[in-house]
Amino acid sequence: MTSFGINYSLQYIDYMLPGSSNFDYAMHSGSFIVQWNPISVFSSEFRIGFNHLEVIDVDGRDQDDLIYTLQLRYQPESTSTWTLSTVREIVNSFFRDNSAFQSTAIQLTWDQRFGVKWRSTSLISYEVNRYNISSLDVVGGGIFKLRKDERFQGTLSLIYSIQEWWDVSMEYSYTNNDSNFNENDFSRNNVFLRFSFVL
Repeated sequence: MTSFGINYSLQYIDYMLPGSSNFDYAMHSGSFIVQWNPISVFSSEFRIGFNHLEVIDVDGRDQDDLIYTLQLRYQPESTSTWTLSTVREIVNSFFRDNSAFQSTAIQLTWDQRFGVKWRSTSLISYEVNRYNISSLDVVGGGIFKLRKDERFQGTLSLIYSIQEWWDVSMEYSYTNNDSNFNENDFSRNNVFLRFSFVL
């Protein structure tokens, strides 16, 4: 089965307090959508469109860009699902004079259910973030340049359903951000224990 559609969204941000890195803006996004489901175990969705960022009361900050989303989903059995996705989008930024940055990411997710009570989620992703306005790199020699980040992330989580309305989850997450602005380099290890209730 193949289906088509269109999507339009408007996001308006109005900051209550002025600042050097938070600009009021309106973001218009429109996409053409194609969904293709040739067989029961496979589904896909592709979106391609255009983004216009209008920064209010600040010259030289508007940004136009191509955006897209591709998602492939494979479910060979009812207890296991693989999802591969890639996304290019414009994201709000608080980095100096940049009101937004372009993010391009690819992500692979595996969801697995074990019996009635247990399930797990594994995720690995790679993301590149590009900023389009030069900023002063004080730590890196006091020169103006465009910031670029490359981010790798991996997550493993295990969820136990105590009741239909009560879950407990254990999660480990690793993130490494490699930036050409050394002050934004970091590696992070997080461990979470969560209780979730649905009323």
